Amino acid sequence: MSDVAIVMTTWFPAGDVGLQRVHAATTATKSWLARLSGATVRLHIADDASHQGWLDKFRRPFPNASMTSTPRLGTGGALNAGLRYVFEHDLAPVVAYVADDWELTEPLDLAPSLALLRDGVADVVRLGPTHPSLTGHVVRTASPGAEWCLEYDWMGGGYVFGHRPALHHRRLYDQHGYYIEGAAAIEVEREYNARLALSATPPRVFHAPNCTLAGPFRHIDTVELGEDPPDVLTARYANGTP
Repeated sequence: MSDVAIVMTTWFPAGDVGLQRVHAATTATKSWLARLSGATVRLHIADDASHQGWLDKFRRPFPNASMTSTPRLGTGGALNAGLRYVFEHDLAPVVAYVADDWELTEPLDLAPSLALLRDGVADVVRLGPTHPSLTGHVVRTASPGAEWCLEYDWMGGGYVFGHRPALHHRRLYDQHGYYIEGAAAIEVEREYNARLALSATPPRVFHAPNCTLAGPFRHIDTVELGEDPPDVLTARYANGTP
């Protein structure tokens, strides 16, 4: 069993748009695998009915990655399949959710964040970039390397939970369930955050003690796919660039 499984969601449509996203996802994935330390890390590709040629091209540099395939269920469905595969096969107790267009730009030691998760102090550790309009408080812990931390407040509103780079312990999903499917990525994120905020026992969400609020990341510019549901995107890019 690895310490962390990166669950990388992918959808590569036909044509130039798909190729752009292959390049972005390859750059992002290589950066994570090369620059993460303090943990054993494996890759799981959660593909959502990509064009087969582009999917094969993306997979080529990562021959040891496991993979799940979904019949175009959107980000939520692809994530659900990937998460369940990781947990049911005991690949790792912690998943790193990293969108396919966020590049890790410098070395990042995961040990302090994993200590918070293993000790049961945190359920989610955000690595940055954070969201605006959030509040938090400083917490003193006994976790090695994470003695002083920022914990986000659910009462302050905003996206305490978000689909930006973060570590999720499996107990998050055991206690709060999985994502809605067939919806736009932004709606999947919004619904899950709202569900957690309304919970009587919301998860404890920390910011990584060795990351700035911005985090060591660069967003890779490519075609924005987050605001439309999968059926609309599939029709739009059925023949490549519209």
